[in-house]
Amino acid sequence: IINVSSMSGRLAVPGLGTYAASKFALEGLSEALRHELRSFGVRVALVEPGPYATDIFDRNRRVCRAAERGGGPYEALQQRIEAFMQRRFSKNLGDPQEVAALIVRIVEDPRPRLRYPLGPGASPRLWMRKLLPFHLEEQVLDRLIGLPRRGA
Repeated sequence: IINVSSMSGRLAVPGLGTYAASKFALEGLSEALRHELRSFGVRVALVEPGPYATDIFDRNRRVCRAAERGGGPYEALQQRIEAFMQRRFSKNLGDPQEVAALIVRIVEDPRPRLRYPLGPGASPRLWMRKLLPFHLEEQVLDRLIGLPRRGA
């Protein structure tokens, strides 16, 4: 079993909360299945792509714009998040063929690992998560996006 998750399954960012929630759930399910199915000879692996050239960011942008039309206190925050997403994910996207090639390699591997992070920026974010206390990681992300710290 090879489940395609996302880096968002381990590292959530503002504006992609519902997407991250679904991927966090897939990560947990895959981890449990790996334990449960091992004795039956079934292997379970997770592919965790970072940003790739797919339409997910366009779909997210449309949802954000629909939310902004209503105005209200969330509008300015959504605009900051969308600007960050545009800066971060409009260039240097990976080729989806890399993901497909990795899936083929996992299928052919007699002893696959559980997790396969992949793509531009995947390793630095994971290392930041391992090395920095969460409050520092949070501050870095908030500054990159331009989120206010008020009420923290």
